[in-house]
Amino acid sequence: MLFLSILACWFLTKKVFDYISPNSMNNLYIKTCLNIYEIYENSVVKLKYIKSCFNKNNKIEPIQCIKSGVSTNYTILEFQQIKNGWWNWYDLCLLNIPNETYKCEKYKTNVVRFYPNKTSTDIHMISNVRFMDVRIMYKETFYKINFGERNFYMVDNILFDQLFVQWCMREYHNIHMSKDDVYECVILDDNVKSITLKNNSHIIINIDDYKVFG
Repeated sequence: MLFLSILACWFLTKKVFDYISPNSMNNLYIKTCLNIYEIYENSVVKLKYIKSCFNKNNKIEPIQCIKSGVSTNYTILEFQQIKNGWWNWYDLCLLNIPNETYKCEKYKTNVVRFYPNKTSTDIHMISNVRFMDVRIMYKETFYKINFGERNFYMVDNILFDQLFVQWCMREYHNIHMSKDDVYECVILDDNVKSITLKNNSHIIINIDDYKVFG
């Protein structure tokens, strides 16, 4: 009996360590949840939000991986198996963090984009940046990009590079683009400033502004 008790304690301790260890995807998920949690001032909303982060009945799988426009969903536990080399199999991966206040706000989830070799201990914050309008001009036709209930305006997120545009076009318009396709991404920011991005351009989101590259 004593042996079984010791074995059970060892097993539980190992599970807890694995869940919160610095190299664990769960650690990133927890830290991101707590970071967003601090934004809310109402204590009831705070409690509901952190509870939703660990709700096993949540219908949204936390991690969405995309290859050639096709999405594969992973739980955090499943993603552990590929987290150190996911870029060998997928073009991009997205972490979905539930937003408990979505009923009175626009966004149901906050979305963090992963990058190759980026450490899982990075903490992500919601940006104050919002774009008023985003349209992709492809083959002489404009396609509006509306993220709906998903907030991609997270600090350090790279948006509207070629991979992201290809995913957006398939996700929101069922249009399959190849890497050789030419397009323009026309954005109207919250200061009514117009930006045009091409295949070699992208945007990095900061806390209060954004930077255009390319």
